[in-house]
Amino acid sequence: MAASVSTRGDQRSVGAPPRLKHLALPLCAAVLQACSTCHTADRVNIRPAAKATDFELQDSQPYVTRLLIQDKLDARLGLCEPVAQRGLFVCLHLRVAPGLRAQWSQTSFQLTREGQPTETLPFPAQQYQLVCESRGAAPLKCPEFVEIKDHPDAPRELVNSGAHRDWRFEVWAYTVPPLTSFTGVPGDPDPPAWKLFSKYSTWQEYRLQLVPAARFDAADTRLELPSIEIAGKQYSFPPFGLKRMPTLLCPAYV
Repeated sequence: MAASVSTRGDQRSVGAPPRLKHLALPLCAAVLQACSTCHTADRVNIRPAAKATDFELQDSQPYVTRLLIQDKLDARLGLCEPVAQRGLFVCLHLRVAPGLRAQWSQTSFQLTREGQPTETLPFPAQQYQLVCESRGAAPLKCPEFVEIKDHPDAPRELVNSGAHRDWRFEVWAYTVPPLTSFTGVPGDPDPPAWKLFSKYSTWQEYRLQLVPAARFDAADTRLELPSIEIAGKQYSFPPFGLKRMPTLLCPAYV
């Protein structure tokens, strides 16, 4: 069943970036302050455990792996804050290219801890997430309504919101069954927090909250996802290795 998505509400295009010379000194100061507040903490490191044949591996932090299929799919496996639960989770974030349809081949994935038998775990419900942000005097504008085809009554929830200096954001989520196929929609190419010069933007993704991060320790654990079908073709994820270890962390915003 296809979960095609349409939005209603005022969505303006991202404004042109200001001249870099006006941002050079504040940006350099922010980078220096961020580096000065880096610290080491235990985190679940997530890396491919074998070569990715269907995906292109992107440079990323130790606790997140980003995989691309050019012009088709952007996938990130990393830590996230759960909805209505405490502690961090290992989550899979998916963005499908506009107009393309994707669907999982199975409803389960596998975990194999070193020296123990393999566990087969069911996929949780998918979340269609809508992230809105604004900077400076620009108003925060999220679509007032999102229609998901075949699931018009999908529950909607404000799962996160906040502000830092002149930056404001909201995260809304709609929950749909795990085997629902989903269709890519137009939007910004990267999460708002990755953009330096946006005045305001809207970003959309599908998210699967897989496993509590507390399950992982210093022992090696292998995570295997089923293949995903995009536009009628199957693509295989590489297996991933997960292991808790000391990691250097630096704040994204200061």
